[in-house]
Amino acid sequence: MLKEFEYQGEWWLPNQIEIRIPGTLKFSQNEGAKLELIGSFKESKNRHIFTNPEIILDISSGGKIITLYRCFETESIVNIPGSLRSSFFVQTIFIGTHFNEIQETKFKKMRIHFSNLDEWINISGINIRSEDKGCLIKYKMPESIEANIKNGFKILLNPRMQTQSMSFAQKEIKIQQKWDIVIEPINDKHFEDYIEIMYTIRNFLSLGISEVINPTNIEGIKETDNQPSRIEVFYKLPQLQVSRIKIPHEMLFTFKSISSNFESYIQNWYNLIESIRTLYDLYFGVLYSPKMYLRLQFLSLVQGIESYQRKKGKMRYIINPKKHKQQVEKILESTYSEFRDWLRMELSNSNQPSLQDRLRDIIDSNLQIFGDYLESHEDQYEFIRKVKDSRHFYIHGDKEDERKAIPEGELYPYIWRLKILAEILLLKELGFQEDEIIGFLDRRYLYEKNQWSNSRVR
Repeated sequence: MLKEFEYQGEWWLPNQIEIRIPGTLKFSQNEGAKLELIGSFKESKNRHIFTNPEIILDISSGGKIITLYRCFETESIVNIPGSLRSSFFVQTIFIGTHFNEIQETKFKKMRIHFSNLDEWINISGINIRSEDKGCLIKYKMPESIEANIKNGFKILLNPRMQTQSMSFAQKEIKIQQKWDIVIEPINDKHFEDYIEIMYTIRNFLSLGISEVINPTNIEGIKETDNQPSRIEVFYKLPQLQVSRIKIPHEMLFTFKSISSNFESYIQNWYNLIESIRTLYDLYFGVLYSPKMYLRLQFLSLVQGIESYQRKKGKMRYIINPKKHKQQVEKILESTYSEFRDWLRMELSNSNQPSLQDRLRDIIDSNLQIFGDYLESHEDQYEFIRKVKDSRHFYIHGDKEDERKAIPEGELYPYIWRLKILAEILLLKELGFQEDEIIGFLDRRYLYEKNQWSNSRVR
């Protein structure tokens, strides 16, 4: 996925096999996939009509069998003395097979390798033992790990091993083990069904690894004449970041943390997404966009936590809803009839807790875990007040509220704490116990915790 390449060939549409146009396919993660044709699939008189062919096919000059999936024409240029040149943005490249229709892009399974996946699993079959005048190297491939997820899909953590070829004068030996995620349904599934599951797994791993991870290699497996064939898959990754190699102690949780009940945790992950969709989307929106303006990170996390409290918090209403309704009716009875409709509307949300109430509810409910990231009991209320005032200012922009708000340049320690609070909520929804979460956070944030505890949030 992360490599760049260029293929030249003669390209055609599935329903126009006889019309073949020379051109070049280029792919890079920064630009995505682009096809540049010396010619066009349309006549000159239609040059102003941009086409969006679902499939374009090719056998490259190097013998690669290529399918371009979901293509969008971006340029149509007339050259003297009248020939056309055209360019296409390509959503996905399949190398290794031809699909003639969108509906045909089905696979028996998908195999994905993610950055930092090997470090997250941290199970190796390589054993090296020193001996007199040498060493003994053994390798035994670890067992695959399987989990059912939903709708007939299962995932496997699957090891694979590569060795260098043997030579006449052997001077070195190399054994390389990698772990892949294999997504396997009961029946062949469309490519886009796999993509949805792949991104959900990616988010799960990014939470555990505590950093955005990227698919470094994607293969679709399909059967041709009862023989499996591997299809390379390439597409532009949005918000791509270069992942550094992390050691397990830098991660929030690792596979070994959940190995005894892996299937249960991965199923919980799929089940919680819809129930806390806003927190889920906004947390990963911040995680995947570290260059986002600090105020947007701040507002996203506050909104996500507030949304979670509305669905899961203990405080749903300020007073009993029945009592509130009775109070509103009494107020309306004592009001001039001409003002009643207006006043009823104004009072309709008067039983809803404020943002300050909701933050206090969430923090109080998780104080045993989150309290370590605040200076003191009094700091809890100062933190809540600052977050509330700042959210109000950054949304409404009232100059009178600016003096109460945190300056944008000083938002980071608040964002850091809000991110941790969001992670606590996600980990609890996953099924981790409080003592487990405390252990995860203490290991992951030891350095930052010491850093920020030396400068109390003001």
